[in-house]
Amino acid sequence: MKTLATVALASTLAFGAGSAFAQADTTDVLHPGNADFTNEGTVGPWTVYGDTDRGTCLIEGVDPNGYIVQMGLTADDRFGYVGIFTDKDFGAVEGQTQPIQIVVNDNAYVGEVAEMRGNVQPGFQGGYVLASDPQFATDIQKSYEMTFVPANGTSAVINLDGTYDAIEAAKACNAKMAAM
Repeated sequence: MKTLATVALASTLAFGAGSAFAQADTTDVLHPGNADFTNEGTVGPWTVYGDTDRGTCLIEGVDPNGYIVQMGLTADDRFGYVGIFTDKDFGAVEGQTQPIQIVVNDNAYVGEVAEMRGNVQPGFQGGYVLASDPQFATDIQKSYEMTFVPANGTSAVINLDGTYDAIEAAKACNAKMAAM
């Protein structure tokens, strides 16, 4: 099992970030209402957004089971993140972190998440987990699904169709933002 950096829910993705795991400040993760987004287009089921406040880009999609998934970079480009949000109760307790396991491409990644409610739309809960392991990014980009298992053991399979092209579009968007 590999270890993810501690932060807020699901899993992470490094769009070219470094290779070591480390702690990160949760304030560097996307928070509701803190950013000015521009729609940079759609790639399959994913929408690419430019986050002009942070100078980075992210992708967001809704899988067929209604899970909202966001993937992007922290403002300092040191970590990627994956956020998963659901209207289902995954047993999170406000103000407490909990362990989580992400399985993608037969590799298990573990970390901790802190519950965030209403980050995407009312009634949804979830959050972000950060990592800088390039294998995790590769696994997500080249897989069609990932399984996340929060502390309550209620696992969910998240559809990742189209992530390869969407992540490539996010990389191009990040390069465009860096050039501004």
